[in-house]
Amino acid sequence: MALWTFSARLYYERGIFDITTFPTLPPLYYIQLASYSFYALSRVLGIPDTSFLFHTTYAVEALFLKLPGILSDLGVFLLIFRFTNDIRYASLYFLNPFIIFLSGVWGMYDSMMMLPLVLGFVLLERNQRRLAVTSFFISGLVKLFGFVPFCLLAVENLRQKHLRELAIQIGIGGLLAAVVFSPLASGGIADFYTGFVLRFAGLGGAQSRAYNIFAIVSGARFGGSTPYIWILGGLVTALFILRRRGGAPIFHSALQASIVAAIFLSIFSQSGPQWLSWLIPLSILYAYVEGRESVAFFAYFFGVAVTFLVMTLTQGSGWLLTGVPLSFFGGLE
Repeated sequence: MALWTFSARLYYERGIFDITTFPTLPPLYYIQLASYSFYALSRVLGIPDTSFLFHTTYAVEALFLKLPGILSDLGVFLLIFRFTNDIRYASLYFLNPFIIFLSGVWGMYDSMMMLPLVLGFVLLERNQRRLAVTSFFISGLVKLFGFVPFCLLAVENLRQKHLRELAIQIGIGGLLAAVVFSPLASGGIADFYTGFVLRFAGLGGAQSRAYNIFAIVSGARFGGSTPYIWILGGLVTALFILRRRGGAPIFHSALQASIVAAIFLSIFSQSGPQWLSWLIPLSILYAYVEGRESVAFFAYFFGVAVTFLVMTLTQGSGWLLTGVPLSFFGGLE
């Protein structure tokens, strides 16, 4: 939240468009500035705001910064409800404690990636592949996981030798990328390349973090991203191809492969705790199409457990019970 606040204030108070050093992909910066504009207007009109305890962000200011994520959660809820026509499935997402914690409390932006991701799968199930490709690419521009189903559809076009569709898919992606990155054309491409691209590719020189189960258990560290990402990418692609050759519909195959990819990334890569939220809407969709209601309920209780663990990141699980920083679960916390 402190980062979003600083970037928004820098633009609206000093007129500095600081996209070149923003640590995530550009669409998030644009979305945050658009949402913050209403708060900036309220301040111009003299509407007061108040601070709370030690927070660097004012109360109403925080609401406007979190608003895109909260509205995205509402959008995912409506998409799941429209897709399943069952309020239970949609509620298992919208009322999931982890989803509420990430968007409403922590101020994370994963739901902004999940909204076009879920929309893409809904469109894919309806056989609207070009629209699905567009939605997946938009999702990937917010957070890179959205490119997983986008790439799987590209693999499908190659496998079926639909070169025209592949060219259209690449063209859609190129056009969207050009629009999103056009503000960098006047300067900032080098900063974005060194600050984001090289860091993601593992060429930035920084040591990987221990935010994944594999690193915690093995103690392994790599310069930048772990090389296991590329191996696991091949395994996910192989799973998708095997499912398609077995006669599974493309929607089921892409959805299942994306779920496996989300699990692998959380276990082996430089994951953040919020990445675990990606499994929740995808698992609910999978539960509905496969007729396994228990999977949807598991996704809810999974969110409950993850929320507890994430809340212990700074103080330990013992703090919830005793009020004293204390770790009961060691490395897992």
